[in-house]
Amino acid sequence: MTAKALRPPGDLLFVKAGAKVAAACAGLEDPDEVVAALLGPASVHAVDIERVSAGPWPVPDPAGVALLARTPTDLRRLVSLRGALPSAVRVMVAILETPSWFDTPQVVMSRGVGQRVLRECRVHRLGASGWLITTRFSKEQPAGDVAAAITRGMTGFHLNAHPLPAVALGDPALADWWPGDPDASCGGAPEKSGVPSAELGLRLPDAEWPDRRVPVLARPPWEHATWTAIGAPGGYERLARLDPGQVPPVDERSVNPRGFLRTPAKGIGDIVLAGGRWTARLDGRDLVAFPESGLVTDTDVDRLRRLRALRLSWRPAHTGPIAAARVVAGLAAAGVPLIAPSPPRPGPRRRWARTCCRCWPARTPTSPTICGARS
Repeated sequence: MTAKALRPPGDLLFVKAGAKVAAACAGLEDPDEVVAALLGPASVHAVDIERVSAGPWPVPDPAGVALLARTPTDLRRLVSLRGALPSAVRVMVAILETPSWFDTPQVVMSRGVGQRVLRECRVHRLGASGWLITTRFSKEQPAGDVAAAITRGMTGFHLNAHPLPAVALGDPALADWWPGDPDASCGGAPEKSGVPSAELGLRLPDAEWPDRRVPVLARPPWEHATWTAIGAPGGYERLARLDPGQVPPVDERSVNPRGFLRTPAKGIGDIVLAGGRWTARLDGRDLVAFPESGLVTDTDVDRLRRLRALRLSWRPAHTGPIAAARVVAGLAAAGVPLIAPSPPRPGPRRRWARTCCRCWPARTPTSPTICGARS
């Protein structure tokens, strides 16, 4: 998307020139271009979701907070970091790309906030399929609450209507393991009264948890299984210990079997390596470039619906084994047909292929393996 397509409406002034704005980005290829297009005259401190800190925000008392996400799936990752995002009187949420089935965003806020402190809420088109939501309140409100209100409008029901455990993330890098939950917290320190702050904790493999009463699961971020990390000292042992439990789950409230076409207009595409990342390609044209993390978004799925299938080889030409398995699992969960030959013989360098098959094993009576969504 070009900077011209990202330009907000001419009558929209989010903050005054030079005002401090804290921005959190998720899934953006070029955050600087997006920030310049949407928040040009402001003094912006932008942080990627992978680098968000659970401590105080680097910009104290910002005049506005901007949450910039490439797709609705990326916005749901920011929702899980609600407690780590700052508060402000003005909050902007930008979604650069949405799938064809995505309707006008609805800001479903609680009645107390909507009736008492909300002063302005504007929804604008952004480019061909993006949306820009700006809000203004009479007093500071958590930016994460606005993001949660928008994602609540996407799913059509309240998360608290379902019995979910109260989860705490030991590090913001673990947002991929529990996306879309506005009740998730960052850090596991108990309340001042001594009451545990969570019912389940997710921590990094080598990190400690501050409250021993809380059951804790150790989960690695995707960066631990890139080829760069595997090539570092001790990386080969990490590769030999790979298993499906190290693949982040698919956010099935965002990536799921929908948007099918009765008759796909295109043929069979291929998953190839381009620019160091897996890319879905058809007749020499790149349709989707999957991120280094392997995250599959709803917008990516929408672009692939015109294909009859995607062809996959088991060669280890990808960002890393976890990222590759994550791409396969995400596409299969969305119902994108994947055609592949039989997996290679076991071995540490081929372990990622077996991990993919254990995540979503499905086989036809004939020789090729076909991965697809299964209930």
